[in-house]
Amino acid sequence: MTKVYPPKILRSWGQRSTAGGPVAERRAEIEQHLPAPSYATGQQIGFFGHTQTGERRVVVVLAGDGAPTPVSGWAKIAEVQRFQRLSYTVPEGYDPYGLTVPIQFEAVKLVKGRKDLEQDIINMEWMTGRSPEGEAKGEPPYVEVYSVNAEGIQIPLVPRQFQGEPGRSKQWYMTLSFDANPERDAGGGRLRQKATATLKEISSTPSALQRNREAREAVKNKYYTAHAGESEDTIRRIAVGFGIPSSWQAILEANPSIGSAEKVLRIGTPVRIPQTAFRQVPA
Repeated sequence: MTKVYPPKILRSWGQRSTAGGPVAERRAEIEQHLPAPSYATGQQIGFFGHTQTGERRVVVVLAGDGAPTPVSGWAKIAEVQRFQRLSYTVPEGYDPYGLTVPIQFEAVKLVKGRKDLEQDIINMEWMTGRSPEGEAKGEPPYVEVYSVNAEGIQIPLVPRQFQGEPGRSKQWYMTLSFDANPERDAGGGRLRQKATATLKEISSTPSALQRNREAREAVKNKYYTAHAGESEDTIRRIAVGFGIPSSWQAILEANPSIGSAEKVLRIGTPVRIPQTAFRQVPA
């Protein structure tokens, strides 16, 4: 009879625990001596999901093994048959844009601030309309997708026409599909999970657009107050941290004393962020 060997564990390290106690303290102590993440900001893709009631979440993941690819959005042409003659070609309208975005949730390497993949995945699933408890109810969140460099300036890793721009917001409904063979630690936690986000352009009915405009109007001239938390924080980087890189100009206008979006802020500097930046209306 052939002897069956258990799978070999190449490396094992559980996800960071949110609970206290000696285990969490020991992990925190070990993390202080770990290197910073080595991948460049330009390899990352950000997703910002928000509802018109004000709930919002941001997830930043590695770009996957392929480029974001448009899969729909062009004219629909009908062919009207004519007996023994060339058919008429009649434009009937346009499909909403569709965009597939390969991504990778990554926490294999031991680095400072190592991600909790399960929480990132839960947040991404929330953007598809599923609550953390698995409930599916009501309209799913609107999603924006973006890619930026280390200075917080948008770059075309995601094609520019599919990212938000000042005064215009490209928003999507999102679905997810996961690779069936993630890498896991000995406890079953995922260390590397490949996936594909499929985005469908939002084209709202007039009544839905009006509800969105009313929700935006309700928070006009209202602000959140954030504080610069890193030695290199700027208005642009703060905008990226909130998942709204295209809104840096609105944030700068709300903080005229700062003067420049590239000015390095002292740690603790208060920054007002317009609530309208989180209540966008589809373009």
